[in-house]
Amino acid sequence: MLIFLMSITIGVNAKANITELTAVEYDCLVDMGMEPRMDGNILQIRDIVHVNVDVSNAPELDGLNKTIADAEFNSMTGGAIIRGTLSFQPNTIDGTWEGTWVFVGTKGKGVAQAVAQGTGELAGKKLFLKLYDAEPDDPR
Repeated sequence: MLIFLMSITIGVNAKANITELTAVEYDCLVDMGMEPRMDGNILQIRDIVHVNVDVSNAPELDGLNKTIADAEFNSMTGGAIIRGTLSFQPNTIDGTWEGTWVFVGTKGKGVAQAVAQGTGELAGKKLFLKLYDAEPDDPR
């Protein structure tokens, strides 16, 4: 489940409008990136490319999300840190979300966060994202 928060930046002293939206993201691996390498107990993979399909009733979040990521997996603890850039193209809006994100996984459960700026018709808007790879109250 994805939980998206979007706000419009109006001015330094003005309050922003915040709208909570939800979507489901389907991951689609396009390129595994550079050859993985071990550095001690850390497996590193660079330049992983996904083009993910996001489905939402909100037009701002219904479209394709291209990400390029660097990943580090700890073979001793099972933890993972994945970070990268995103370029999200909504299906019906002439504009994109451009930003960065990070995923931290531990004990089989992970949470990602992202921040993006709108371009085109989305210019002046900001996207704040929190992604759960399981329900937020999952006890894992």
